Amino acid sequence: MVAHVSRDRQLQAHKWYLHLMNVSMLGILLNPLLWILLPAIFWFSKKDSSSIVNLTGEKIIDFQITMIVLIFSIPVLASWMWESTLFYNIISNTLFSHQQVNRTMPIMSRLMIVLHLWNFFMVSWNAWRIQNNLEVNYFPGIPFFRFIVWIRTSALTRD
Repeated sequence: MVAHVSRDRQLQAHKWYLHLMNVSMLGILLNPLLWILLPAIFWFSKKDSSSIVNLTGEKIIDFQITMIVLIFSIPVLASWMWESTLFYNIISNTLFSHQQVNRTMPIMSRLMIVLHLWNFFMVSWNAWRIQNNLEVNYFPGIPFFRFIVWIRTSALTRD
């Protein structure tokens, strides 16, 4: 019960800052570099002041790194699909058609739009969660920071 009260007090004390960190994810609308730069600056400046700010910052950065991996993998996968189609057409002695290009490019654009809409949804949903004193959840989010801590602790125990 004491930890819960402490968590609620921390949440109330830092609620405006959690909202600021959360909304800073919309920096991608101004410049893609701001998408990760703004939340990282906010997180680094106050991560030692509160465990809730630290945990929220880690979740935001994990989410953003995961989304960056997805954003960069989509064109690669679409390109691979296009090349596979092209390879299949050449092998089967059919004429090359620009329809493959026209089918692949709109798919990439649509997927990028879906990822940006998902980012906006996550910001909105977590703003609601912060306002209602609930823990934030950013999905998908590969826990990179926990993995790094695990590697560091396992390396220290081996020495």
